[in-house]
Amino acid sequence: MEKITIIKWAAFVTATFLAILTIFVIPRLHREIPDVPGDDRHIKVSKLSECIPCHSESGVHPLPSGHVARGQCLYCHKMTDS
Repeated sequence: MEKITIIKWAAFVTATFLAILTIFVIPRLHREIPDVPGDDRHIKVSKLSECIPCHSESGVHPLPSGHVARGQCLYCHKMTDS
């Protein structure tokens, strides 16, 4: 009985790891993702709420339709080293 539980747990952990890999890592491997620009408007950006005013649907530079991971800007777009 205990061996079956360990096998089920291992299968669950493996499936969870593969799901995370598939959802978050693999899609980023083959795409060019631009960094956050190093200009005066973006240099102090540190959280999502600072992106929304300009990049919402009514902002001056809205996200393109089909843009994935809305609401997770700084997960994909990294700050520049400037």
